[in-house]
Amino acid sequence: MRMKFAGRVNGDQYEGLPVPGRITDWYGRKRELSNGKGHTGNDIANSEGTPICAPMAGSVDSVYHAKENPTAGSMEYYFGNAVVLKHSDPDSGDFLGYSMYSHFAEAPQVGAGDDVQQGQVLGVMGSTGLSTGPHLHWSCTVNNNRWLTRAGGLNDTFSFLDTGEHDEAKDQNMSAKQKDIDARQKQANDLQDAVQSMFNDLIDEAQGLIDDYDAE
Repeated sequence: MRMKFAGRVNGDQYEGLPVPGRITDWYGRKRELSNGKGHTGNDIANSEGTPICAPMAGSVDSVYHAKENPTAGSMEYYFGNAVVLKHSDPDSGDFLGYSMYSHFAEAPQVGAGDDVQQGQVLGVMGSTGLSTGPHLHWSCTVNNNRWLTRAGGLNDTFSFLDTGEHDEAKDQNMSAKQKDIDARQKQANDLQDAVQSMFNDLIDEAQGLIDDYDAE
């Protein structure tokens, strides 16, 4: 099994969870704000106060609260009010990954250690931290990288979308063995992407582009 987020991309619009809205920045896009490094997540904009909901069940690994004078380089400095969820296979308990939701207008509505269900409100959209307007910065990783740093390896949240649209007849006819092969291949691809992210970070560091986070 791998992470599955309940949503879909439709052009420059995102539909579903964690929040519908206009996609204002994409994972991996290089930008001056990040000293030429690839964006660490996907940004979705909507009105301030729009609820941000968990796109997949998980547990709250950590919660961050915006501060008036946050320590430069801290999670609060970059992401303001934010939540990190840990996702596990509901049957085996195997670790699947982490996902982060950032820039909430107010303190998160969940606490560290809480179990959350798909669709549960985590907080509301805002612009705390390094941000130029109300939006959600959404990132994820399949690695044991609970701070979601570039150096730890990151993944594109949009590569884990589960739209719910599939050919049921085809699914029923697919052998259990083939399903297992497909699932393992997807997991291998996820890990390969995260390792490539780490490799890219090493190259950037060698070139003097060493910022490990980015926001906005």
